Amino acid sequence: MATAKGVKAWSHQIVHNILTNEKYAGDALLQKTFTTDCISKKVKKNTGELPQYYIKDNHPAIIPRDIYQRVQEEMARRTSKRKILQKSGKTEQGKYSAKYALSERLVCGECGSPYKRCTWARNGVKRIVWRCVSRLEFGKNTAITRLPWRRTSCIPQFSRCLTG
Repeated sequence: MATAKGVKAWSHQIVHNILTNEKYAGDALLQKTFTTDCISKKVKKNTGELPQYYIKDNHPAIIPRDIYQRVQEEMARRTSKRKILQKSGKTEQGKYSAKYALSERLVCGECGSPYKRCTWARNGVKRIVWRCVSRLEFGKNTAITRLPWRRTSCIPQFSRCLTG
């Protein structure tokens, strides 16, 4: 299925724009952009230069307002979990933060940083481990040395919890 502009492939940005666009909930935000010069017709994004006006129930909604509001709350919750690391300036959660079942669920008990899935290869044998992001970022000279967490050591416990 093509997007409104006829693009065949849906990207992360297209979905994000849909989820954050107030028009789907029936509202309108006026003066998102403005013309800086009438002669050159240069359009600029309004970042506080002019007042913006939010009109509620401007037109019929495509999605119910409560669903739109829950999506905004969930996006804010996920964004608030991202701490910026001092060394690289990147967020602790990467582009694929929900790629694995344990992503966003394992947190270091010593520093509060999330764990990241890593593959260790030694003597031709690959092993999946989860490591503290701040340990990976700042090295082992951090305050407390953190041991990697091995997925295979807990699978039986997870299975017992799920089956009851």
